[in-house]
Amino acid sequence: MYNLAILRQPAGIGDIFYALKIGHTIRAEKVLWPVKDIYYEAIAKHIETIRDRNIEFCKVSDFLKNGDPEEVDFWTSEIKKVKCYGDNKIFIPLQFSDTLPEYNQSGVMKAKYKMVNCLDSDWSLYFNFKRDKKREDDLFKHYGLKDGDEYIVVSENYGTPPDYQTYKLPSYDDNDKRKIVKIDFVEGYNVFDFCKVFENAQEIHMLETCFCYILEKLDLKSTVFNLYNRHVDSINHRHVINIPRKIKWNFRLKNEN
Repeated sequence: MYNLAILRQPAGIGDIFYALKIGHTIRAEKVLWPVKDIYYEAIAKHIETIRDRNIEFCKVSDFLKNGDPEEVDFWTSEIKKVKCYGDNKIFIPLQFSDTLPEYNQSGVMKAKYKMVNCLDSDWSLYFNFKRDKKREDDLFKHYGLKDGDEYIVVSENYGTPPDYQTYKLPSYDDNDKRKIVKIDFVEGYNVFDFCKVFENAQEIHMLETCFCYILEKLDLKSTVFNLYNRHVDSINHRHVINIPRKIKWNFRLKNEN
């Protein structure tokens, strides 16, 4: 049992959701998890950790400013392999696992679990979050929706603002009589606030983003689920195809009509 484990997986937010099992099961009395500043508020507010697991999320900026000098040095020097140090402490750079040949044969995401010799098959059991129904209702109204409306959800953005990209998906009909709701970055709201919008949609068409993980925990009405790979040079969904546990996605390619 370690006294402290530091996890280096500050982004993307979907990677953090997926890796929560690692934070919950690593044999350490305390887990310190610095996350990108833009994610901190949403994670601190919504993520629920298992009782008796001491996982402390913090902003990367605060960690770099106030953290232990040796640990900050590990972070800034971008150590890429697990390192034990000090008085029974461990530094786990999950962020770099897929850059190491001993872990990356199974793809970007599974490499994180390979690094700590852990199975990812039940990752979703460790990803639980609190919902803010008022904010969800407000965002639902922001899109001009009311209960009982029939609509299609389309999510074409990926990346972290302001450095994000948009890709036009070809799988939905712009002439469909149903309302088309395009997920966008709405000031004052976070990714969890979109739960009601997704739950009540008749169809969902999206790129691979953090919503893939959130949707696994929702009671969805949709009967159509199209998921597109977001990497231009990718010919399949090898890195995410084993992650969904509930949703039966139609895995599609970006250049597929």
